[in-house]
Amino acid sequence: AAATEGIKLGMGLATAAALYADLCVHPHNADIEAKKLQEISHALYTVTSDISICAPQGLLLRISHMLTLYKDLRHYWRVISAQLKALPYSYRFSTAYSPLAASLLATAGANKIYQNPKKILSILKSRTLPETTLSAKQIEQLKRVGIKTLRQLFDIPLAELAKRFDADLVNYMGQLSGQFQ
Repeated sequence: AAATEGIKLGMGLATAAALYADLCVHPHNADIEAKKLQEISHALYTVTSDISICAPQGLLLRISHMLTLYKDLRHYWRVISAQLKALPYSYRFSTAYSPLAASLLATAGANKIYQNPKKILSILKSRTLPETTLSAKQIEQLKRVGIKTLRQLFDIPLAELAKRFDADLVNYMGQLSGQFQ
């Protein structure tokens, strides 16, 4: 309803109120959000089997096992998107070779089905550090040594990252690149 009035995410409250005089603001409720994710996962379970809730705002679907049931990735996505469109929620999506990569692409609003790992890596490399789920402390530490983008991080071999940074960063990059489970 807010979107039909021209209200967008991140918009200031005063601007939103100016666009729609009867604006009603509700505080964020994590319990409701968790219940809605559960509701969406139950709706999707009728057409796909391996679903993980990625709190606070996401779902991860393991696609590889479902491709034996569906003709191909495009057909599978048509079935999934039909289920999602029947629900009263907006969503962003993406596919990738690892859950973390797919999540980052979806959060960035990719809204694409990627099948080429080189294309996925190229898009990931174009992202900045604040777009990741790295902590503010990790981002600041990286900025101090001149690293501001994922491209710069991907250019450093994991073994070298392990010598210079903590294990959390190495694990993050290993998962993002698909080298670690």
